[in-house]
Amino acid sequence: MKLILVHHRTPFFQLCNALLFFFCAAAVICAAQSAGSSKADSASRATATYQQGMSALHKGDLASARTAFERVLRLAPQSPEGHNSLGWVLLAQGEVDAAIAHFRTAVKLNPEFAQAHMNLANAFAANRHLHG
Repeated sequence: MKLILVHHRTPFFQLCNALLFFFCAAAVICAAQSAGSSKADSASRATATYQQGMSALHKGDLASARTAFERVLRLAPQSPEGHNSLGWVLLAQGEVDAAIAHFRTAVKLNPEFAQAHMNLANAFAANRHLHG
């Protein structure tokens, strides 16, 4: 059996290196696109779920709204609207401390979110924590 050595300057070796490079680059690009599309899918699912929660809230169905907003936060944990809405439901259900935590997170994520500031103030007032 003969061993064939390929010198690194031969056209065959250069072609193999080029193909290897392009296959690796294509794999990286595909992985990035897949990750980007999964983030987009997650964001669109979060938006649709948020709308379901708001619909349930308008119908007065606090349990369904809570479930939807909790799902929103699993899909988009950095959503100030999701935290604010879940906080509102929790406040309406009498879970003041949990509501305050979500309002604080909403304000931290978006310091200009006026509704979250107002809800946080209402939660403090409901908790008789007037210095908060």
